[in-house]
Amino acid sequence: MKSWSDRPFAAEVPVDAVAARLNIVSPGGGEAMIVYEIAGYPGWLVKRYRAQASAESIDALRRLIDLPGAMHPDERALVDNSMAWPVSRVVDGSQTVGVVVAKAPDTCYVDMAVSGGRTRRVALVMDHLANPAEQHVRWGLQELSVHNRLTIVRSVVEVGNLIENMGLVYGDWSYSNAFWSRRSLSTFVIDVDSCRFGLRPWVEARSGAFSDPLLPEGQPVTALHDRYRLALLSLRCLTGSRGMAELTEVPLPEPLQDSALARALRASLTAQSVTSRPSLPELLRAFDEALELTCPGPAPRPRRTSQHLASGGNPDDEAAMADSDRTAADIETNVVGWRSVRTGEIVPAGRALETESTAARTPEPVANGTQGASSEPVSAGATGGRIAISIAIVIVVIILIALIIGYFG
Repeated sequence: MKSWSDRPFAAEVPVDAVAARLNIVSPGGGEAMIVYEIAGYPGWLVKRYRAQASAESIDALRRLIDLPGAMHPDERALVDNSMAWPVSRVVDGSQTVGVVVAKAPDTCYVDMAVSGGRTRRVALVMDHLANPAEQHVRWGLQELSVHNRLTIVRSVVEVGNLIENMGLVYGDWSYSNAFWSRRSLSTFVIDVDSCRFGLRPWVEARSGAFSDPLLPEGQPVTALHDRYRLALLSLRCLTGSRGMAELTEVPLPEPLQDSALARALRASLTAQSVTSRPSLPELLRAFDEALELTCPGPAPRPRRTSQHLASGGNPDDEAAMADSDRTAADIETNVVGWRSVRTGEIVPAGRALETESTAARTPEPVANGTQGASSEPVSAGATGGRIAISIAIVIVVIILIALIIGYFG
């Protein structure tokens, strides 16, 4: 289901039309009085507000609901796959009392081990990701590789970059505002309906865990402050550490200790001004480099070509490659034969095989890919058989000669 493009209602829907509840997703928290799934519309939620929305908030919500329609298809695809974008204002007469949004994908839910050997179905949020691997194992979850953690965290930063590019401020990046999937290594950001254009009224960081040292209390939140909280969330999710002192000292997992990503994330935390914090496109480029460094499996070996050496390539690269990596440039002729493992020499099919020990020869297709003369030694049994046949022939000849002489004699 696409979280904006598949919207089931118009931009404004009466509260009575979405009042029937399939189940309660959340009893409330923050600005939400309750969040429930709509009966007859599985996968779609109503978030009822605690208080009547202000005129400014209503105007921002109207603009938000319409915004994906003007986005580039790639941007809209990110909205559809990774964000609980508001699709309809829920109204009660002239009042806006809530909003319709998509539910997080089922892949974000897992059976997590709890006390007594039991399991409980829970939604994975960033609070779970920001824990060391040992805790994941205690929860009965498979340990995440560094590459997979990077993939998940990068997807959150990508959403943050889209929000900033749209001229929006999220303002509330924290442990609980993004779900993630172990199966697809993706994320799903919620509470997008709270975004504001340009500035957002001051948002108190939960438990002080995401307080921006460069944001005075009570001051509006800007995109530059979003960058700080995103970087802080990223570091916590990549290292499993939460304390500020730890985050400035604990290195990223190998091989990222001295990577561009490590430098960019810590620069975001230690910058002396909001304008000197790395931009989100810079962070995304650093994430991409880190993903290349941690890509599972061996990196493909370069091919030996004449162009490689002509362009200044290291000739030692050739010595590190196995014979099986030959290209047409390795063999100048179209000779069919086999290559000696000991000397590397291509032996034509007609050459005597006694030129070196047969134990050092390995048949190998060369040049045009056909198999050349066999390098297998002639067995002792085969040689003995040939001698026995020769002796028998001689004896038969002698007997014939004797018979002829006796006949004529």
